[in-house]
Amino acid sequence: MKSIWCCSLCLCLAATSLKAQQVASQLRVQRLGSLYYNQVADAGWNGWGLQVERSRMGTGRIGWLVGAELGYTGWGNQLLAKGGGQFRLMSSPRWMSSVRLYAMPGVALFRPRLLFTYRVGTEAVVVYKFSARFGLMASAGLAYSACPTYKDYGRINRYIDVPLSIGVQWQRTWQRR
Repeated sequence: MKSIWCCSLCLCLAATSLKAQQVASQLRVQRLGSLYYNQVADAGWNGWGLQVERSRMGTGRIGWLVGAELGYTGWGNQLLAKGGGQFRLMSSPRWMSSVRLYAMPGVALFRPRLLFTYRVGTEAVVVYKFSARFGLMASAGLAYSACPTYKDYGRINRYIDVPLSIGVQWQRTWQRR
């Protein structure tokens, strides 16, 4: 099953590699607004994160992204990897917007041992470009986070969050030869 999923992912990524692609790197700060934990409604702030991302958008409207996050949430510090796809909604010389779907497996930096954690979510991203290479970005989304084995140490091991982030983006256009 795992090999079928990996092959499907590779085929989708190969299909998005068209002639000219926009490559972007992002550095952003994220704040997690909490809606629910363990099926209990409780609005508030859940944590924060510092994310580094790299994304590639083809000449079509579909692209992909990879990245990493170092952050803090209800079960403590965590380190997450990020992978996903994106769909461009609008692009102009100054503005660009897209919708993203992502998965973030990782580890909670917990003692006495590291704990598996993950986040899956979607977000809308808006970028204002100051030049062809530099811009500011903001995003908002909805995400489900869980640390299944944290239930052995504490009461809260699942969240539904509203991730809000701001950051900077560097970009360039890459031509395939």
